[in-house]
Amino acid sequence: MTKAKEKKIKEKKSKRKEMETIDKTKTHIVIPYGVEIINDYSFEDCSSLTSIVIPNSVTSIGEDAFTNCESLTSMVIPNSVTSIGDDAFSNCRSLTSIVIPNSVTRIGHSAFWGCLRLTSMVIPNSVTSIGDSAFYNCTSLTSIVIPNSVTSIRKYAFQNCSRLTSIVIPNSVKKIEDSAFYNCESLTSVVIPNSVTSIEQYAFADCPSLTSIVIPNSVTNIGKSAFYRCSNLVSVHISESFVNLHKDSFLKTHPDLCLFVQTQEQMNAYRTQFPKMTIKNYNMELAKERICFYKEELIQEYLHPLRVQRFLECGGDLDEY
Repeated sequence: MTKAKEKKIKEKKSKRKEMETIDKTKTHIVIPYGVEIINDYSFEDCSSLTSIVIPNSVTSIGEDAFTNCESLTSMVIPNSVTSIGDDAFSNCRSLTSIVIPNSVTRIGHSAFWGCLRLTSMVIPNSVTSIGDSAFYNCTSLTSIVIPNSVTSIRKYAFQNCSRLTSIVIPNSVKKIEDSAFYNCESLTSVVIPNSVTSIEQYAFADCPSLTSIVIPNSVTNIGKSAFYRCSNLVSVHISESFVNLHKDSFLKTHPDLCLFVQTQEQMNAYRTQFPKMTIKNYNMELAKERICFYKEELIQEYLHPLRVQRFLECGGDLDEY
């Protein structure tokens, strides 16, 4: 046997086993132990597939591996898997739950695109990358936990998640990209951490249930139409640092939107940029509220019933006051 032949045999033996394409009419599939890769498009258009068992030997789920598996209702991904490929579960319309183990580091672009019945998702701390449009059009998704390992919310990541009501963005995230939460029409609250430096264009556009937002000190830029058509957004609180606002950042928001700032310099700058917007110094407004509070306390004390009675007994006339 030649050395070249020996080398070829060794390479063949060391080559990872890959999942071969399966009969697409099956309803239940058990992938045998030893398979390490579920190939791209392996189960694409398996519209009758309702369940599948993936062994602990699998390390990678390829692109479009389960695309258009419209009858698949649930999926347990073993803790041997490190990567979920682009479009891996896209348009799995019946998928209601999926468990992602702590071994996965990457969720590909459009991985769960159009999973219309997926209601919740816990992303483990091992995940460092969530691709563009990962949960696009997941219209039943009501809650999601993003781990501290993620550094950016990619573009279109949660676009059209119409039932998503709230989200906490971890303090590892530095950027909220283009249209990340576009048309999340049930989103009522979002906490932006002090790690975020940029909120890009259309990031929260068409979120009509959003009423207020706090912009932390770390943010230096808010892009074009970032809050476009947030029709019930009435208050935006900006911290002490100066934020570069696009002229259309708050286009078509609530007509009574008030921009609360911390310094007189901010007020002067933003009044020049947004002459028709109501802009107030938050610290001054807080001081006014405190003054009003103490004034009310004094009035209540002054108009105590015993004091009033004594005043009248001494011949006083309340009508003069």
